Amino acid sequence: MFHKQATAQLLFAGLSRGLNANLVSVGSSHEYKVLEQLSHDLSNLFYDTDSVFQSKGLSAISSPFLQVNQQSLSASNTRIDFLKCDVLPFDYRFVAKAFMDKMTGNFKSEEDKHIPSTLKEKVVARATTLELERMKIRFRFTGYKYVEAKREVIVLSGQNEFFEAFGVAVDGVRYQERSWCVLSEVSPGLCLIQLCISVTLEAKPLLGGRREFIGTLCELLATFKQDMFDSVQQEVERALLRAS
Repeated sequence: MFHKQATAQLLFAGLSRGLNANLVSVGSSHEYKVLEQLSHDLSNLFYDTDSVFQSKGLSAISSPFLQVNQQSLSASNTRIDFLKCDVLPFDYRFVAKAFMDKMTGNFKSEEDKHIPSTLKEKVVARATTLELERMKIRFRFTGYKYVEAKREVIVLSGQNEFFEAFGVAVDGVRYQERSWCVLSEVSPGLCLIQLCISVTLEAKPLLGGRREFIGTLCELLATFKQDMFDSVQQEVERALLRAS
């Protein structure tokens, strides 16, 4: 199902040091069925990379860039697109390896050992509850890294659910996440990072007061995604500078 040159790696924007994160394992065979379903999305996400980047405008950008778009799709659905480009003065392969080391190292759980080996042989998969200072989220996601000539493409498919936000229990609020991270060679020793994280948040039919709460939750989620990726990138840059 997957490209022969591809290597499995986790794509998860690693946890920011300031987020006070705790991992809570919750075992369930249902979780692994969800992970299996998510893993089936990965090859399609990879093949959609170029078309997604063109539609978001990322294909035409080769300099530092950051933009967050939010769009109401319906009364209960909101889409958030986090778009980022940056240039690092390192070989793209070193950057990709450093990103993977930080991403995988920042997110581990005892529950990982319970994921069926048949799934782990295909993709990187996680099903864990993450407790942060202002929210508690159940994460289910799978990731894969594809290696091509002059670039590496990392894709993520996730299906997540809010348990708490701002200290309040949350029911019926979940979001699907699709992420593409492309690390390519601009010139020898110069790496272009292009990132698209597309999140569709779905909530139960809302009363007027709760609509405002969901809007605030979308802002929190967008900030969370940016903080996580920025934290990982800073750690990557420091690690590469020390190694140079």
